[in-house]
Amino acid sequence: MGLLVYAILAGSIIILLLAYEMSRWPVRGRLLTRRQKIARVASGIVALAILSLMVLGGQASEAGNSILALMYWMICLALAFGLVALALLDLRDIGIGYGEQRKRIIHDLTTGKEENAGSQESRNT
Repeated sequence: MGLLVYAILAGSIIILLLAYEMSRWPVRGRLLTRRQKIARVASGIVALAILSLMVLGGQASEAGNSILALMYWMICLALAFGLVALALLDLRDIGIGYGEQRKRIIHDLTTGKEENAGSQESRNT
């Protein structure tokens, strides 16, 4: 029964973190691509699937059928590798976005372009 309580707690934390991430999307809307948003939601769903399989794992192992246990662990392993792949995909997209922003900032600095010049003038008046 203790494992079930920890699984519910961990699942609740995953859902809360996913909800928090999604609530921040309007603020960071133009910084995140559609693919990043999909990858982050998919990561949360896969993490919940892995968590639920962890809870059900004892039953599959104790069933006595080695083929069933092997299939169970192969599914768990595939989901874990999928979660790592989604994280790497998100990390790659973050790096690409960082590079684009860095190029834009360097270009603006070298050309002398000021992005917030209008807002600074309104403050001075």
